[in-house]
Amino acid sequence: RQRQMCKETDDLHAEKILFIGDTPNDVRAAIDHDAPSIGLATGHHTATQLRNSGATLVLDRGHGLEELDHAVSEVLKSSHGVEFSAFK
Repeated sequence: RQRQMCKETDDLHAEKILFIGDTPNDVRAAIDHDAPSIGLATGHHTATQLRNSGATLVLDRGHGLEELDHAVSEVLKSSHGVEFSAFK
């Protein structure tokens, strides 16, 4: 589904994308678009599966919004040079 959404969006550029998903397919969609990804191990797929799929960063089950915010901040800073925090 994510791949189709990206194909349909003309103004989508890898330098503006951060994929967050809980399946290996989500991670592959990010890789297909040269974009970083955060894998969320919510139970259907393990952290190991998401890492092996190539996720930029993986959060294990049980992490909260603050941990996700920190992960998003770290990935955006390292991949796009962008400072971000939803809690500031």
